[in-house]
Amino acid sequence: MTPAIKITTKHECLRNPIRAFDWAAWVDGEEEGFIGRGPTEAAAIDNLLTALNVLHCRQCNSERITDRVYDAWWYHLCLDCGERFNEEEI
Repeated sequence: MTPAIKITTKHECLRNPIRAFDWAAWVDGEEEGFIGRGPTEAAAIDNLLTALNVLHCRQCNSERITDRVYDAWWYHLCLDCGERFNEEEI
């Protein structure tokens, strides 16, 4: 089983008028590493997880994902809820 990642988030109202980067998310203890940004807390977390290449199910938010092949097509399968998806749907 993959160890859980503890993510810290913070609402930072930056000085620019664009609200697209108001939320920040980072792996706890790695504040000097990559910081995910987004207009909402969820978007910042998604940005961080995408950069870390951590897949999570949109249906149940589980990180228990495995790869499968069906009829020569690769897809990801959530081991908790059975949701199937590919990279374009993340």
